[in-house]
Amino acid sequence: MSTPVLPFDGPPNSNDDSQSRVLANRPVPQELAIIPSVSPSPQASPKPKEYDPRTDIAVWAVRGGGKPEPLNWKLFLEGLGLVTMAGIDNVLAYLTFFTVRAFHGRLYNIVDLHLTLLPGIDIVLLGFALLGTFAFIMMVVLVECFKLPVFHELMNFRLFFSGMPCGIICAILLYYSERTQWAPFATVAGVLCTTFVWCLHMRLRYGKTLNVVSKISLDISWFVALLIVASLSVLYATDQLKVLTKSDEIGCPYAPNERMPVFALPLQRWYCAPWDEDEPMMISRPPVNTKPVQLSCSDSFIAAFGISIEPHAIECPVGCLRTFSPSQGTNVVGCGVYSVDSPICVAAIHAGALTDTGGQAVIYGRVGVSHFQRCSRNSVTSVDRFITQSGGGVSVTQPSSGGGSSPFLASGGRRLAVTVPTVLDPLGKQVPQAFHFNNDEYTHEFVWLKKYEKVAADNTGYAAGVQDGKPWTQIEATVSLRFAGIELEDEKVRLGNSAPQQLFVQPRPGQVFDAKPAECQIRESGVVCTGAGAAVVQLDFCRKEVKECPNK
Repeated sequence: MSTPVLPFDGPPNSNDDSQSRVLANRPVPQELAIIPSVSPSPQASPKPKEYDPRTDIAVWAVRGGGKPEPLNWKLFLEGLGLVTMAGIDNVLAYLTFFTVRAFHGRLYNIVDLHLTLLPGIDIVLLGFALLGTFAFIMMVVLVECFKLPVFHELMNFRLFFSGMPCGIICAILLYYSERTQWAPFATVAGVLCTTFVWCLHMRLRYGKTLNVVSKISLDISWFVALLIVASLSVLYATDQLKVLTKSDEIGCPYAPNERMPVFALPLQRWYCAPWDEDEPMMISRPPVNTKPVQLSCSDSFIAAFGISIEPHAIECPVGCLRTFSPSQGTNVVGCGVYSVDSPICVAAIHAGALTDTGGQAVIYGRVGVSHFQRCSRNSVTSVDRFITQSGGGVSVTQPSSGGGSSPFLASGGRRLAVTVPTVLDPLGKQVPQAFHFNNDEYTHEFVWLKKYEKVAADNTGYAAGVQDGKPWTQIEATVSLRFAGIELEDEKVRLGNSAPQQLFVQPRPGQVFDAKPAECQIRESGVVCTGAGAAVVQLDFCRKEVKECPNK
């Protein structure tokens, strides 16, 4: 018997006769009937859910495509070892970054130069290292906290997008630094070892489920990584990386300089100077004689040493002030800078280098000045002497005699080898030599390497003066200095042993020069030359005769 059922889509409509009839025929409910459940037909049953390895936490431990192995200490240590190796090369990448950052503001050897010519490489290295650290953080969050089976995916991501790029960057740094820095080599070796272990791990654990191409790729990867790290380790240990870098061909040794080698051409002497924008490096030239020359109170510089720009050790007697008599023509001429006919010992007392008790000091020969000034110091009043107009142009010439004109013999009986320049005023009159004691602010001898920068190229991409195979010629330094009375003020000097500029020359009418001679002016402090950087000083860390420049 059919039983009409009231629909659940709303109350009945009283105006609908058919609905009224249905309601009228509805029987009175009697009791709750229990209807037995009917088994669904085989056609209606859902398909059994297939095993999805991506839902398994321990999927990375599956062997041969079978059921996953339960996580045990062996598998835990295996995964921990893989992560540890990856973490080590990530830490080494940071160490290399800080190593490269330490080279900022340095330019003391060929390694510093290469890093200077690779601007921003440290920032790129830091970016890839941070990407690797981000992958480790995601391992903790996704694998450990959310139990997602993405261990292999994150490890592959870190290797391809962090480890390998860091290894390539550090390989470039290793190519340019060789054995001078250990961090780039350690990072390259760490990345190669991680690559070797990871590829071998994947090959052994999933060998039965991989296709032929994947197997061959993994075998080639771990073998090549092992071969490279073994070869680099042997070359590094035996100091034979030059076989790959060909560093001998550029003729610049990998000297561990901590300062820039500076060659003072007029003095024929090397100095080690730092780059410093704030203050100069004071220099103190050693005297040419080891045993001080015994002087009397009346001995003048010209009488004792002749024409010389060398420093000399002297020893003065006691009581020169008592015997000093300006009325007898033994005047001290100058203030800080003295004429060569001044008595040395009295001038030393005037300058504050000695007292009336005598003693030892070092006196510095130098070129002259436009005006020897008058001043009173330490119970001595000097006199002034006008030489030529201050600021006027002068020419600096080289005497025909190769060894200068000093009668003074250095230790061992040899004559002084430093050629003494001669300064001529516009009328061709010689400006007399002078001397000082290197203890006044305006007579202190110094070298000031203010800054360096890469030479800008023109529209064609060519930079004038840059020599092929000599990358240091791309760097131009701003230099100020003073020694032997010759001064440079913010002169541009190209690094390297450039062609010598003609400074010691007297221009003649109609004379043609290969390089324009320096334009020099004479002042009360000395001779200041413009455009004479290459004629006065050279900055070169590649010369064979350069010794290592230490920190101090």
